[in-house]
Amino acid sequence: MTSWKQNTLGIRRTLLRNNTSGKKAIGVHYDQIFLRYGEDTSVTAWVPMGDVATDGGGSTHLENGHTLGAERKREFTGKAKEAGMSEEEARNVVNQNMMSSGLLADGPKEFGRQVGRQWLLTGYGAGDVVLHTAYTVSLQRAKRQL
Repeated sequence: MTSWKQNTLGIRRTLLRNNTSGKKAIGVHYDQIFLRYGEDTSVTAWVPMGDVATDGGGSTHLENGHTLGAERKREFTGKAKEAGMSEEEARNVVNQNMMSSGLLADGPKEFGRQVGRQWLLTGYGAGDVVLHTAYTVSLQRAKRQL
């Protein structure tokens, strides 16, 4: 039990994404892009449905990616406000400036090179849970994609 009590807010929106062997990975992104109107304090939980070997696909995170995602959002939002956009328009500016799919990039290797950071990955076991901020840059990769 937590001490959050009345400061706890139920989940208003949940997204379920999956990636199975042999399918294209969910490209480079941070979850705030998909949450759109979620608070900056949102937390993502990534839960493998079974054991995942290091080379077997899974959630992969960009080194210090939480700072990069937040920086990208501030940059886009700042430009939107400078351009005279309303609060509503500024809220959507991140999505409007991403690839049509809402991704930062499709190819993780090139994106990592562009931003000068490496991708971090590990194996997972059934029952593991990975929690991260909504600005953590990550991807759910297919087997041996990196």
